[in-house]
Amino acid sequence: LSTPSSPLVTSIGAATVCEREPLGPFTATVRLHALASYGLLGAEGRAGLRSLDTTVLGDVLRHAVASAAVTVARAGALPPDREELDAALAGGSVPER
Repeated sequence: LSTPSSPLVTSIGAATVCEREPLGPFTATVRLHALASYGLLGAEGRAGLRSLDTTVLGDVLRHAVASAAVTVARAGALPPDREELDAALAGGSVPER
């Protein structure tokens, strides 16, 4: 799906790492939340999930990357709330909590 000339996820900025917590379960939750926003969960979302296009997949992955970047960039590995995630996706700064 991704090629060097057409990556699915483009740069969303750099993060300074303060925490080294395993992010797998957390980013899985963020991916599920992003998929749910497209109506791609549950039995009613199966057909759409099977035919997922690269635009939606890229958006889901951008959410996961932005969430992980915010989470590890502050002490305590606190995941972002919705406003913080939106700010990270828009390229803005996320305040410390």
